[in-house]
Amino acid sequence: MIVEPSKFRENVRKQINKYIINKKRCLNIEKSIYNYTIVECNRKKIVKKWNNKYFVIIYRDKLKSVLFNLSNKEHTEFKDDINKGIIKSSNVGFIDHHQIRPDIWNKLIKEKIDRDSHKYEIDKRLATSEFKCKKCKQRECSYYQLQTRSADEPMTTFVSCLNCGNNWKC
Repeated sequence: MIVEPSKFRENVRKQINKYIINKKRCLNIEKSIYNYTIVECNRKKIVKKWNNKYFVIIYRDKLKSVLFNLSNKEHTEFKDDINKGIIKSSNVGFIDHHQIRPDIWNKLIKEKIDRDSHKYEIDKRLATSEFKCKKCKQRECSYYQLQTRSADEPMTTFVSCLNCGNNWKC
């Protein structure tokens, strides 16, 4: 719970001012954090008052995120872009992690897309001519077996045609 919101917000602006030179930009960054908090509280249907602990939690979480990224000595591009005016200070509260560190996130997203692209590709090396599809009459199928009934009964074979996508069990 924040007793004096105006004093609290002034202290936040002072913290931001350690990293951002321009006072107006500091004010805009703090306002954007506040505006983000209002939008987020509207979305989550939370009371937008400083005596509501959930409102304060959302504000502080966004503040910590912004301050962490401003104070990061290894990655100063974010701070430099704000100081140069490349990133609008009024949008800082709404910027997500993809926009703050695109160098890291673009690489990770590309790796995930590359990993996941193989999940949905049909590998013809898995084809067997052991089964004939009743739908397209081709002999390019893949199969696997599972024990679906009791142990004294044979395994169930699940077959998929690699040409037409037809599935059946034997």
